[in-house]
Amino acid sequence: MADTVNYCSWIAKSICISQSEWAAWTQALLTIVTFAVALWRQEILTKSAERKRDLTDKSHKDERQRLEKMKARAVAIAIQTDVTELLAITSALSRSDAKKVPKAAFETSSKALNIRLRAIESVELSDAYDPVIKAVHGAQMIYNYLMVTSDKAEYTPGETEKIEDLAKTLHHIAKTASAALDALIYDN
Repeated sequence: MADTVNYCSWIAKSICISQSEWAAWTQALLTIVTFAVALWRQEILTKSAERKRDLTDKSHKDERQRLEKMKARAVAIAIQTDVTELLAITSALSRSDAKKVPKAAFETSSKALNIRLRAIESVELSDAYDPVIKAVHGAQMIYNYLMVTSDKAEYTPGETEKIEDLAKTLHHIAKTASAALDALIYDN
């Protein structure tokens, strides 16, 4: 049975459709509008979630950087003591008579060269890493040299000169490391 009721356009009276056609077009239009509103709402929610995630990511990144900086400062404070001892022993080795007696030189120096055990910790030092790792390496070199020669009765003049050169070079490296650690510790 066909629809007998026609709905005509208010713009052009010659355009008329049946009630079932009107219902179908109305439902299609409502579906399109509903879908458009849903897409718009989803877009708003997505942008809001992205903003929140960006803020969260930024705050997490800032917090992670702050914690890394704090950790680097703590490690720098711990290593600074060893660098100070290294400065003292390199100064003593380049000037004193302790280097003339191998066993005494090794015993005097071994504890003060403990920075050589801080290589892994120095990785945490960000900007101060390079100077500190050079000091660690230099301390290990002079420690090894003193340990290997510690069972001798006396150093030869060449060995004494070698120790003086190592101590002077290491003293300069230790000063650089100390300055880098100070910059890290006292950086605001």
